[in-house]
Amino acid sequence: MKSYQFPYLATPIGLLLLMIATWGGRTGDGGATALPLLTLLMVCEFGAIVTAIATWLGFQHIRTHGFKPLYAALTGMCAVLAVRLAMLGFGYWPST
Repeated sequence: MKSYQFPYLATPIGLLLLMIATWGGRTGDGGATALPLLTLLMVCEFGAIVTAIATWLGFQHIRTHGFKPLYAALTGMCAVLAVRLAMLGFGYWPST
């Protein structure tokens, strides 16, 4: 796989992981989340790292090969996903 293709792959992966983290973070009757806390933190961390790498590679590709609207949109979406997944993970982190 060429590195310029990474944002095409990371965007749907990031969206899927965001859906899993959002769904898994719902609290039930007892106050427990649908997924274990460590699982939620790992999903958020992995998604944030993957989409942050895709953002960096996308911006490097745009700088060297010029602006393409679809590619820029996917790179921007990866940037938004990276920030959102990181903030969601920080929100799940227990504050004791």
